[in-house]
Amino acid sequence: MIKKCALWLRDSFIRNRSLNATRIVAGSFAAIILIGALLLTLPIASRDGQSAGFFTGLFTATMFVNPTVGIGVCLEATLVMILAGTLAGLVPARKAARIRPIEALRSE
Repeated sequence: MIKKCALWLRDSFIRNRSLNATRIVAGSFAAIILIGALLLTLPIASRDGQSAGFFTGLFTATMFVNPTVGIGVCLEATLVMILAGTLAGLVPARKAARIRPIEALRSE
């Protein structure tokens, strides 16, 4: 049944031509959250071995029980963000540097 619903949603998006990158990312994010919630409802996910309800699995995750982060994690995340931003800006900057200024002015 879930497969039929997923296929119907995909076909309706394709028919309406409204399947763009934003909807794909948002839909993927929602699908991952729902899959995680379903996995958290399994008996193996709880300490006492009993199955939790779907909403309990949806809103009760390990990271929400004790949301503390060490300073090392913060520094590593900051470093990753700096590197990612540098690389993301480097690619367009290198492409722009290859264009001769006279040609850029002529194209305007």
